[in-house]
Amino acid sequence: MYDQLGRVASVIEVPGARHHIMLDEPLALVAAIRTLLSDWAHSLPGAPGRSEW
Repeated sequence: MYDQLGRVASVIEVPGARHHIMLDEPLALVAAIRTLLSDWAHSLPGAPGRSEW
């Protein structure tokens, strides 16, 4: 999928998670979401409304 999206999408793997990630690995899911949000280009701290697009 990463290659098909032009290598611009963030990829975060959650080891041990299967179909129901919220039930399988809830703490790892929270960590993955936090990682995704911290990597988001348009969510720069101290720059409300700023966008890289």
